[in-house]
Amino acid sequence: FGNVRQERGETMGQQATKIVVLGGGYAGVIAALRLAGKTRQLDAEITLVNGLDHFVERLRLHELAMGQAIRQPPLAKMVRGTAVNFLHGWATAIDPEKQTVSVTTGDGEPTLPYDFLIYALGSLIEQRVPGVVEHAYLLDPFGERSAQALQTRLAQLAPGGTVLVAGGG
Repeated sequence: FGNVRQERGETMGQQATKIVVLGGGYAGVIAALRLAGKTRQLDAEITLVNGLDHFVERLRLHELAMGQAIRQPPLAKMVRGTAVNFLHGWATAIDPEKQTVSVTTGDGEPTLPYDFLIYALGSLIEQRVPGVVEHAYLLDPFGERSAQALQTRLAQLAPGGTVLVAGGG
């Protein structure tokens, strides 16, 4: 962290280094927790921002689609006892000139200043193939064609019905 390093508790006239991590999936949570460990002796504030209040294991969404219950631990509980602060909200704008992130939460729209920003908002599923938007279900936690919607649709499928699975994951 260059010239902003200082031991906790010292007053050197500098503010804490502010680190904002956008995204509470594998990459965001691991980045936030590892940074908390590596900056333990430094004056750093780490904020993890995620639109959902719980951790979604995308690797397990196929299990949800098949009707199995999957663990979705609260993110606040996952970071409890660490130097990571969890903010339940959606990042709506990044201003790199001012080094701020605008967030919409249930309590308002705070603007978070940052010295370092980690953008870990995950992957998107390619939907340019004709027919995907209208007919495909996605192993995604959101939307009307989500893993939960697929679970409902599969339950309605007649015995011997056909399902096509596409993807390399």
